[in-house]
Amino acid sequence: MTTTRWSAVLDAFEARIAEQRTALDRGEAGDVPAFEPPGDLGPIPDALLARAAALALECDDLVAELAGNLAALRQDLSVAETVGASTGRTAGARLFDASA
Repeated sequence: MTTTRWSAVLDAFEARIAEQRTALDRGEAGDVPAFEPPGDLGPIPDALLARAAALALECDDLVAELAGNLAALRQDLSVAETVGASTGRTAGARLFDASA
């Protein structure tokens, strides 16, 4: 029974990783809720350790990619703010000659 339940949990985890990967590819990485396994699973059966380890590595790779994307977005935002501040008009009154 434990192996069957753990297999179902790993299937759900794998599906969530795939869903997150698809969302990331679409540029919608924040839309996928976190995976939360049941708290009463007990120890993982030895027969599923290799699969669980592979999924954990895949998850780590995805987290690293998300973190890299966030860092790149922060850098792009910083550049855009700097450019906007240096080329933007200052707030205040605007005067123009309406007599012409």
